[in-house]
Amino acid sequence: MARCASTGQQRAGCGHPGSACNTRWTGHWPGDAECWEYGFFIQPGPDAPPNTPPLPDINRLYVECVWDSGQQRMIRRTPSTPPKREDRP
Repeated sequence: MARCASTGQQRAGCGHPGSACNTRWTGHWPGDAECWEYGFFIQPGPDAPPNTPPLPDINRLYVECVWDSGQQRMIRRTPSTPPKREDRP
């Protein structure tokens, strides 16, 4: 679960040699802090035990955010202008 400092992806498959891409362990799973900060949560499925709290939505995090290697964290993408009505399919 360790992340590559350069890409933010899982370090096991990043291909960088040595310790160049090491990140510091914070005590939290990668992406959890950002999910809490941005309010990205999912509700557990119907088979979850009763009163199971919402879980960090890591999938949404990777869709709506990008890795900032300088800050060593996921940051929200710059909002883009939605397409004009006539440009929509």
